[in-house]
Amino acid sequence: MEKKFYWTALRSQLNSGFWILFFFGLVGILGGCENRAFSSSSFFHPEEERKTFPSALASNSLSWKAVYLDGNQIAKLPSWIGSLKNLEDLRLSNNRLVCLPKELGELSSLQVLNLSGNLLEELPKEIGNLSKLKKIYAQGNILSQIPEMPKGWSRLVDLDLSNNQLKNLPSASDWKNLRSLELSDNKLAALPETIDQWENLQILSLHKNVLTSLPLSICKLEQLKELILSKNKLRVIPSEIGNLSKLEKVYLQNNLLENLPESISHWKELRELHLHHNNLKHLPRNWQGLKKLRYLYLFANQILKLPSDMGNLTKLEILQLESNNLTSLPLSLGNLQNLRYCQLSSNQLSSFSFPSAKMLSLEDLSVSHNKLENFTLSLPQGKLKYLDLSFNQLREVSLLVPSLIYLNLSTNELEKLPVGYEELTLLKILHLRNNQLSELPDGINAWHSLVSLNLSKNNLSDLPSSFSQLSSLQNLVLSENNLVSFPSAVFGLTELDTLDLRDNQLLTIPSQIANLRKLKILYINGNLCPPELKNRLQNWLPNTRIYD
Repeated sequence: MEKKFYWTALRSQLNSGFWILFFFGLVGILGGCENRAFSSSSFFHPEEERKTFPSALASNSLSWKAVYLDGNQIAKLPSWIGSLKNLEDLRLSNNRLVCLPKELGELSSLQVLNLSGNLLEELPKEIGNLSKLKKIYAQGNILSQIPEMPKGWSRLVDLDLSNNQLKNLPSASDWKNLRSLELSDNKLAALPETIDQWENLQILSLHKNVLTSLPLSICKLEQLKELILSKNKLRVIPSEIGNLSKLEKVYLQNNLLENLPESISHWKELRELHLHHNNLKHLPRNWQGLKKLRYLYLFANQILKLPSDMGNLTKLEILQLESNNLTSLPLSLGNLQNLRYCQLSSNQLSSFSFPSAKMLSLEDLSVSHNKLENFTLSLPQGKLKYLDLSFNQLREVSLLVPSLIYLNLSTNELEKLPVGYEELTLLKILHLRNNQLSELPDGINAWHSLVSLNLSKNNLSDLPSSFSQLSSLQNLVLSENNLVSFPSAVFGLTELDTLDLRDNQLLTIPSQIANLRKLKILYINGNLCPPELKNRLQNWLPNTRIYD
């Protein structure tokens, strides 16, 4: 007879203000046999019941296959727990257990043990007798070590010891069947040389420890698919790491790496490579072997130059290179036909010139905070939607990118709009703040999809009449220009929601502004308008918040 016992806390508050506990038994018997211990479907028990291991389990102790007691306040397990000889699944997560009885090691049939989210400082050595264990979850405790178990846990498949206080691991462990080992957020300074005994390991997570080096034996884990070593203190990676040819995801970010071994080109199955926030100056020369790489994160390093064959990463979809020291880009980048997101901001680029005709998948490109003086991009059949060229030294821009919906050209030295601006008919957001524009051409009426336009901190004294045809415009920023009179073209912007006229030289605002019936916010402070103007404006625009 198989039984399953559930005890779940429901956080339903009674009118009296006390929390209640929903306590029920559920039979899991193939023949449909009734649960003789708890035949009623549900009944309430006082709060104190949640703090003790239910004594009802002692009745017919050989019948129980699974016991789920997650999320209670149990602080201690009884010694008779060892009588549950047929128990296969024991879940005690999120309780208040401080220690475990040695009798736990008598659960000879146990396959799944969940002890996560308790207050355990150690595990009894008898736990090594549980030779049938396949899954152990003990994350979120305060374990400082685990006992030496040379013969135990030989069937273990999943082991999670993350978020503890572990400083070392057993030097010898028969974990040949282990597939996933989670050790993140501990205090491990080194790994045992015997790590190669975990020969079937596929996932190894060591995020947020204090590792300064890796044993050579880690390079023998040839079944490894996911290696997580982020947020440690690694300075060097063994050159033999290339032997791990089945790796699909590698996380090495937030370390102290200054270089990478050339052997990473042997990671032929690699999909993701995280190397950001290190001290990398140079990259391996050979990237040809990484033909399946899709995501490459190299930002926040000190990289001076990209290898010429990086363009061979034809499966690459995301490339993040911001916050490095790049001064140029290899022409081969133009071969990245599947690239969707490319981040090159905060480098030292003075030019941006490579053939882009093949980059038809590119959707988001940022080259902000560089030293560009001119920029040309032609993607007439492409998908590029977001382009950020802000904080450069641009004087000339040429764009044949009709798919753009967002363009940021703020903080440059532009005296005129980009060549090809008339083709940007899908543009919705345009930032031109802090340039040297003194006038706008009549052709801007092509921007009939434009919703937000920032023209602040330029030299504009008026707007062309065609400006009134920007029928979708909702947000217009004209602050810090040379406006002496209110631009009449604005009166035609009937969808306008926000209008910013701060820090100009306006003397007054005509009554025609009442045409802007959807206007919600108007900024006029920093002008030469008389104090009484605000009252008049409030009469003309009763539903508008005016800042003077």
